[in-house]
Amino acid sequence: MAGLCFLALVAAVFTWRQRAQLPPPSPPSDVRVAQARPGVVDSTLRLAGVTVSRNSVTLRAPEGASVPLLAPEPAAGTARRTPPGAADTVVLQDVVPAGTLVADGQIVARFERRISPVRLDAYRAAVAEREAAARTVRADLEAASRARLEQLTSAEAALDKARADMRAIPVLPAVDAERTRIDFDEAQARYQQLQTEAPLRRAAEEADLRAAELDLETAKLELRRAEQSGGTTVVMAPASGVVLLGNVSNGGERRPIRPGDEIPVGQAFLRVAGSKATRIEAVVNEVDLSRIQPGAKAAVKFDAYASLTLPATVESIGGIAANAGVREAPVWLNFDKTEDRVIPDLSVSCDVELAPAEASATVIPKGAVFLEAQGKPFVFVKTAGGWRRRAVEIARSNEIEAAISRGLNKGDVVALDRPFEMKR
Repeated sequence: MAGLCFLALVAAVFTWRQRAQLPPPSPPSDVRVAQARPGVVDSTLRLAGVTVSRNSVTLRAPEGASVPLLAPEPAAGTARRTPPGAADTVVLQDVVPAGTLVADGQIVARFERRISPVRLDAYRAAVAEREAAARTVRADLEAASRARLEQLTSAEAALDKARADMRAIPVLPAVDAERTRIDFDEAQARYQQLQTEAPLRRAAEEADLRAAELDLETAKLELRRAEQSGGTTVVMAPASGVVLLGNVSNGGERRPIRPGDEIPVGQAFLRVAGSKATRIEAVVNEVDLSRIQPGAKAAVKFDAYASLTLPATVESIGGIAANAGVREAPVWLNFDKTEDRVIPDLSVSCDVELAPAEASATVIPKGAVFLEAQGKPFVFVKTAGGWRRRAVEIARSNEIEAAISRGLNKGDVVALDRPFEMKR
């Protein structure tokens, strides 16, 4: 029995020594790798925007008229008067297509005025209401005149009686005589007061009646104007330029206006801009706002022209405003040069340079850079003995690549995933 235990112990020691001499397992082959290369990393921020012209005029749906009408921008701080009832609309009969070059004075749209039935009913109700008010004021005036006449007649009769009583004073006791004189003075003062107040009260009541009659005449004029305000109104371009159509809501979606659309009076429906776009209006999220500075260069690409790229410069940056819950700021860029085919309202993307380009450096994919708990960057470099962790310094980076200034050589192979043995 002791011999069997000894043989088992010897076999176990031999097996352990054989396994200790085996090489360590090689890293799995599914680790993605990349090779460091010389290159330049450009740091840019892409903004979406549209081309615009410095000279543009907004046209608004006009009120009914028989002459050509240009609806100007309302003055700051003023509001368009809304008549009683539902708001008026005009039906767009014809409009020039978007992108059309128009000349100063050229007709760009025709409207048919349609008065709202609700508004007509409101005008008719206003006339009836003012007619009733005028009748009430007139009846009150006549009743007040009769009441004053009765008061004046009664006061005159009382004065005549007091005057007759005064003739009996010589035969009256002193107390009665004094009371008679007081009654006469009161009757005379009352009669004189009514005589003085009568014309003043009459003038005030006639002024109220005239005001009610004027309100009635105004209501009738507004009703007559509303009933006769149909017809066609034309809108002409105030200057030469390119036509840019506005949008309307249709089933929850926004689409360009077209003939047959009903547009509320005073709503913007068209813009005439200069024939050439000289600038870009874009937006930037508040997170990236501090990264853009006026004077930064940008490369502008056009959705309509895939092969066209033009240089531009950031001109200015506006204040932050909330747009559907996202806080953004407007950014205006000026074209350094342009072409005739660059017209207003073209959608573009602008790659804005955030800093001057660095000199040639060691470039690796940004996914190969890992961060320590303290935020210090490092990479995994492949060596003959396996993967080795190495601290690096990043000169600059974008969303795709990183330029390494220290810690990595050109040609080094780095891991895009954490190697297996480094995870253990």
